[in-house]
Amino acid sequence: MDDQSVKQLRGENFITKVPHIFDSMFIGDAGISKPHAVLSGSEDCPEVRVALYNGHTKGTSEAAELALAQLAMILLKVARPVKLQPGDLAVINNYVSLHGRSSFAARYNGNDRWLQRLHVVDSLWPFRHLQKSSIRLLD
Repeated sequence: MDDQSVKQLRGENFITKVPHIFDSMFIGDAGISKPHAVLSGSEDCPEVRVALYNGHTKGTSEAAELALAQLAMILLKVARPVKLQPGDLAVINNYVSLHGRSSFAARYNGNDRWLQRLHVVDSLWPFRHLQKSSIRLLD
């Protein structure tokens, strides 16, 4: 990428909306991040914070939007498909990998693909407001 786009991606020029499955947990703009960088950390092993689907991550300026579009085009060029078979499990570390899923037409006949999500965190403290009577259960 050109230096100007990388500079945009490393600046706090982006906001990200939480995935729609979490909408019920947030009121108003609470599900939208504060401005953040898409790229951070070292140049040889950067951390990436971006959601490139349905406009979840947006630039706060035209230059940031252009940098985001350039990143998306580059990622499409280097992406590699992985075809899972029934019974397969893919474990993806969101700190080091970007991933997506292809679209499909649901037939609702019991043979459609079934995606489950598991979130692993090192602390439930940020979610304490969602706790039920047990410290291990979230509403």
